[in-house]
Amino acid sequence: MIQKIAGFGLSGLILMLLLSCSGSTTLVERWHDDTYFGPEMQKVLVLGIFNDDIRRRAFESVFVSKMNQKGSYAVAGYTLMPDQEDYDSKEDIVAAVKKIGADSVLITSFK
Repeated sequence: MIQKIAGFGLSGLILMLLLSCSGSTTLVERWHDDTYFGPEMQKVLVLGIFNDDIRRRAFESVFVSKMNQKGSYAVAGYTLMPDQEDYDSKEDIVAAVKKIGADSVLITSFK
């Protein structure tokens, strides 16, 4: 009986921890150029701007994975620029674009 109660207590604790990690997400801004009729993006450099390096890497990894599953070719910025401070320099971003031959850059910022 005590083992059952302990098992339920541990399960409840894990559930509470998982729920506390999920915050609400709000879309602040979305932009789409309706006038663009150029070629599709072939190779995309994905950059996530976060205060937390672990979240940045996780976001970029998942975003790249999803894009690649849909037939695009995307590269996570952290694989080329491991330090987030590199994202502050236009020259470092341009160098990364040239290094992989990207034709586009997707930059997402979370506040």
